[in-house]
Parts: sequence; structure tokens; C-alpha cells
Amino acid sequence: MAKNAKKALAKFSKEMKMEGDELTAYIKSSVSKSAAGLFAWSYATTEYYDIFRMVEPKKAKAKEMQIQMDKSQASL
Repeated sequence: MAKNAKKALAKFSKEMKMEGDELTAYIKSSVSKSAAGLFAWSYATTEYYDIFRMVEPKKAKAKEMQIQMDKSQASL
């Protein structure tokens, strides 16, 4: 679902030749405040998803390394 949402947002941004806040402001002024809010939410959600996918494996690795460090310090 995220891929489809990103693809749709990218296509819309490309058609409008705008991105992010600029596109949200355009939608707010020409379509409606509700549509602008919905667009801003969907855009932010896709950005959050990308960051989450990048950070989550690093969190797991950090937790794993912390456990290893605790074991090593305990053996010292």
C-alpha cells in the first residue's frame, strides 16, 4: 500500500510541478482546506514510513549490540 501511495503522490507532484508544502498550499488555495489537510497528512505519512523503515533495523541492531556489551562487561 505504501508503494502505491508513494507512486500516486509522486505522479500528482510531477503533474503539478510542485512538492510538499508548496503543493499543500496550492491545494488549500485552489481546492479546499479539507483536501489540503488530507494531502498534508498522506504526504507526511509516506515520509514517516520511509524514515521508520530506515530507523527500525538500526534500533534492533543497537539493542543487539547493547546486549552483547552487557555480556562482555559482565564477564570482565
